[in-house]
Amino acid sequence: DVLGCVVQISGGVAIVDAWNVPATSEGLNNDVRDDIQNVCPHSASYSNGRIQCVFSRQIITNDTAQDVPMNGSYYLLYGRGKSLTGSSPPVLTYHGAQSIPSISDNLIEPDTASNEHPCPSSPSPSAVYRFTATSSSDCVQSSCDYFLGIRTNDNDPTYLDFMLEGSTLGWVGIGFTKTGTMEAADVLGCIVHLTSSVVSIVDDWNIAGGHYDVRDSIQNVCPHSASYSNGRIQCVFSRQIITNDTAQDVPMNGSYYLLYGRGDSPTDSSPPALTNHGAQLIPPISDGMVDPATIQGNRSENRGDEVHSVMVRVHGVVMTVAFSIFGVIGIFFAAWMKPVLVQNNWWFQIHRAMMISSLLLGVFGFMCIFVAHQHSPFRGHYGLVSLDNPCDIIHFTWGIAIMVLLVANPIIALFRCKPNAPRRWIYNLIHGVIVGRLFELLVLANSCLGFYLLGGGACAMFYIYLFFCIFTVVTNIIIGLAVSFASHGSEDLPALVRTIQLCGSVCRYGRGYAKLDLNEEDIRSLLGDTTDKKDMKLLTMAIRWVTFCFYAVISVTALLIVIVMVTQTIPSS
Repeated sequence: DVLGCVVQISGGVAIVDAWNVPATSEGLNNDVRDDIQNVCPHSASYSNGRIQCVFSRQIITNDTAQDVPMNGSYYLLYGRGKSLTGSSPPVLTYHGAQSIPSISDNLIEPDTASNEHPCPSSPSPSAVYRFTATSSSDCVQSSCDYFLGIRTNDNDPTYLDFMLEGSTLGWVGIGFTKTGTMEAADVLGCIVHLTSSVVSIVDDWNIAGGHYDVRDSIQNVCPHSASYSNGRIQCVFSRQIITNDTAQDVPMNGSYYLLYGRGDSPTDSSPPALTNHGAQLIPPISDGMVDPATIQGNRSENRGDEVHSVMVRVHGVVMTVAFSIFGVIGIFFAAWMKPVLVQNNWWFQIHRAMMISSLLLGVFGFMCIFVAHQHSPFRGHYGLVSLDNPCDIIHFTWGIAIMVLLVANPIIALFRCKPNAPRRWIYNLIHGVIVGRLFELLVLANSCLGFYLLGGGACAMFYIYLFFCIFTVVTNIIIGLAVSFASHGSEDLPALVRTIQLCGSVCRYGRGYAKLDLNEEDIRSLLGDTTDKKDMKLLTMAIRWVTFCFYAVISVTALLIVIVMVTQTIPSS
């Protein structure tokens, strides 16, 4: 992308927005006029063989084909040429062999570049980094999900060189913190732009009191190289050990915990800033404090944080089996399968076995998340669990409510009265409807939220479980209506017809009660209702079994797919 000022043969100076096309067969890069002129001229003059011009250009324009975003990192080409232009509209002419443009030593980000601190030379590709951190102890740099290298710059020891590399669609970064948390952390990183796939090297800051990454007001990084290819970022940059930004740059000759971060979301902000890492990529933290300016020797720290990642996913798998399979299907048996499994109370035996299994597994799964938190990067900061966003708070609160209901219902069942007792309906209302159905609804909602958190947003396993939730609710409504109609439809037909007649008479005549002279036999004869009660019983049994089998196959299949997707996200290292 080329911006320039050219003297016209006819006189005057034109300010142009140009573009260098790919190399031709002759090996030349032909400069052509940009189709869209996104420059705002302010002044232009030519006197005594000297050109001067002033103009403005948007950092990000609407011409994504021939205007690069100025908040990316680029080498600068300092060009000039001796030929005037006679074309209309004007374009820059070929510079010639004697005026080949010089190039900047380093990548520069135009919207933040400053000459206040001249950048040091770039480390060579074979440079050795005296401190390294990787996502796994058995990976090499090119295959690690995360790689960090720190060294002192060869030509200017007041600068540190950093190399960041990782497998991600969004960004890779390193944070420096005194607290062992993300709060008040100095963050350096490289992030991919959403639309252009250009990589920007950024200097960010995590504000105190929250985990919100904001762009540092002073960009004290010197970009050297940045690339993004096949889902992998690599960047090299330098930063002064002590900068002039005392508010948002920590001095690199102190001791800090290191946050090894990466995220899957590219940026569309201007200027670019690192996006939220999500629940799956909570940054691991160094075991101890590190002094970036003085640490010696080649060492790698395995910071994959396997225990936390694995236990979070074990929690998800166990809770899915406990609540969505044993709990929800156990409730289905109690609600709909009692008439077809009444012999020896098989429905009750199955219901009790499934709910006890749900309780035992639920307690285990509930404990898993506390174990995971004890191995999280922020252990000790929030107490027992991480409550750093509203979704976490809701998920935890609903989880407590589910466990209370799960424990309370079997205790309530110990005090149930006999089935034919006059007040048995009170127990049925509390145990089955209030506690049981509330437990089921909370399970569906909270599990859905849990998969949203685990996937860092609306991912495939979230949508599959959402389908299971909708399918469960719809199935219960359908079987309820079908069984009700099959069981009571025949008995209710006369009352239904009389109700319709009553409403019609009142609406039309106001005093139409005398017209309701059809008795039950007349109505049944009129409607042709000759259904035998034995046939009705067989019909309801068939409805219950067919619905259960269909529901169980579809639901268990969907849940098994979700479980497999959860287990596949566990890190291999």
